[in-house]
Amino acid sequence: MTVDATRASAGTTAAARSGVKLAADFDSFLKLLTTQLTTQDPLSPMDAEQFTSQLVQFSGVEQAIQTNTKLEMLIGLMQANQTTAALQYIGATVELDTSAIALAAGGTAEIAYELPETAAAVLVEIRDGSGRLVRQLTGPAAAGPRSLVWDGRDGAGAAQPAGTYSVAVAAVDPLGREIPVPLDTVGRVEALTQTTAGLRLTVDGRTYPVESVRSVRPAA
Repeated sequence: MTVDATRASAGTTAAARSGVKLAADFDSFLKLLTTQLTTQDPLSPMDAEQFTSQLVQFSGVEQAIQTNTKLEMLIGLMQANQTTAALQYIGATVELDTSAIALAAGGTAEIAYELPETAAAVLVEIRDGSGRLVRQLTGPAAAGPRSLVWDGRDGAGAAQPAGTYSVAVAAVDPLGREIPVPLDTVGRVEALTQTTAGLRLTVDGRTYPVESVRSVRPAA
């Protein structure tokens, strides 16, 4: 079995377990129903409407599980196809928007930027997908390529969920004038990794979300 097929089939495990449990529950339900029918009071038989309602509920749950199974298979296939399509990036030179950073579950994220001159102060803001301010950090202020590591927590120390976050960097010189800080980089893709936060590219030793790719130049 191929890696892609393994990933696709793995997604059906939860729904399959639910289906097995439902079958066991339905078998128990039928046994109880049969016992009730054979021992019921002939003068006060089971309410047919209640009996029908229980059967309809079991049928609805069964259909929902079947739908979930198909959705999980579809998601697994889409993830496998995304990984296969991204193989073209290996060895290629890419331009990346580094205002997007990837945070894996329980992990950290590296923030990279370049200062055209030494700054008096550098403020880094991290926001989630809804634009909510998650964290403010003070960054290195010396001229040149710089980076810092975000520990994946907000200002109150709470761990943040895996996903893609946006970064804004503001820098000022000793006179208080704003220094433009480019948030893009060019590098060679060394590896692909499927994480809890999605597909990630390793570029010159750093990890970026695949969504941050602006342009691709194929390997020579």
